[in-house]
Amino acid sequence: MYSSFRYLRPIVVFAGVIGMLQSLLWIAFAIVALTAYYCHMTFENVVPSVGSLFELTFFHVYFRGPCDLPDFPIIDFGIVNNLPLLEPLDVHAMAWAYLIISFFWLISSLTIIITCKEDYIRYANIFLYIWILLTLGVSIVDMALGILFGLDYGTIMTEAHNFALDGATINHAILLAAQASAGVLMGVAFRGFLLWLINIALALYLLTHTFKISDHNRMKSGIDNATFASEPHSLKNDRPIDAYGFNSTRPVSTWQTPSSFHPDRHPVVDDRDYRRPITTYELHPTPQQPPPPVTRRRDDDVILRRDAAASVAREINHRNSFRNEPGVPAPDYSPPMPRSNPYENRPALKSAMRASRYQ
Repeated sequence: MYSSFRYLRPIVVFAGVIGMLQSLLWIAFAIVALTAYYCHMTFENVVPSVGSLFELTFFHVYFRGPCDLPDFPIIDFGIVNNLPLLEPLDVHAMAWAYLIISFFWLISSLTIIITCKEDYIRYANIFLYIWILLTLGVSIVDMALGILFGLDYGTIMTEAHNFALDGATINHAILLAAQASAGVLMGVAFRGFLLWLINIALALYLLTHTFKISDHNRMKSGIDNATFASEPHSLKNDRPIDAYGFNSTRPVSTWQTPSSFHPDRHPVVDDRDYRRPITTYELHPTPQQPPPPVTRRRDDDVILRRDAAASVAREINHRNSFRNEPGVPAPDYSPPMPRSNPYENRPALKSAMRASRYQ
């Protein structure tokens, strides 16, 4: 195993535990938001007062559904309804998204705790990649929702600065309660800012370890050359390759098993001394004699093809020399006569006769 693997296991356990806790908490938030949107909440024991103003404004601005609650206190929220804030339907959709993502995140966090061990290192990357993708997805959704609630907080704060403190009424208190609601939801969306940063850091750290695990699995399976391994201590315990099977333990069959049966219970003991006698070596001059000549003798039974062919040719020539066939002239061995010149006896040309006058 590579050297930094010993730090991976505690980090994975921490990431899995904190992921499961966040998943359970956000699943509970999503269920409460969905319950409020479908009007399965009651306000019969809530008295409209300054103490309950934040609770009522919080529900009305972001979690009210299309249904009507008969026991909801009658309060004029017109100052908030006229502002361009996030609609309760959008929050309802985000609650469904958080419910689904948090459920898979819970399973993934539990899975990496179980599988990210040295025994399952071959398959650890699969579950780590799933957890990293889910964590980054949750962080992106958190950031998007936190930005939207932050915009609502800024819108309400800008509207609140338009009213003087001297003429403040109940409507202005509702405006402050709506601003506080947007601020609380912005902090919840960013998971208190600290958890959001921890999730990002854990995802990036585990992502770096996935490359090391992948390299380790490739070298362990023999895909990469171990000479170029990045970890110098990863192969220090590897045994040399037994290419010819000298060190392999093969099952011994019955006929190869040495027998322990000895019919002679009184074996003959050989008392002869087999020790080598001590000899001394002295240098003596040796006579230098030429090596005996090598005589090459051909085997009588072996006759080469060319010798056989030569003997046959000699036999044929010998027989032909005594053959006297009738009608065959004797050979003429006289040298050939020289050829005659056809121009030797011709008369001289006229040009030659003219030329002879001036000589």
